[in-house]
Amino acid sequence: LIGGFFGVIILAAYSFAIPRIGLATAVTLAIVAQLILSAILDHYGFLGSVQHSFDLRRGIGILVLFAGTWLIVR
Repeated sequence: LIGGFFGVIILAAYSFAIPRIGLATAVTLAIVAQLILSAILDHYGFLGSVQHSFDLRRGIGILVLFAGTWLIVR
């Protein structure tokens, strides 16, 4: 039930964002947000996952994600 609720929210966000910022930017931002959230969840070990500390390699990966997003938005 919760997955269906969040699915509706995501579809509404896409239908709102795509006409304003474009398809490539909207999809890129959604993927970047998912990857950053997964790094946060891994750091704290939420949802029963194995805890992986936030280290320099993950930080550099997130910076590369931001750089790629900036290049697409630009």
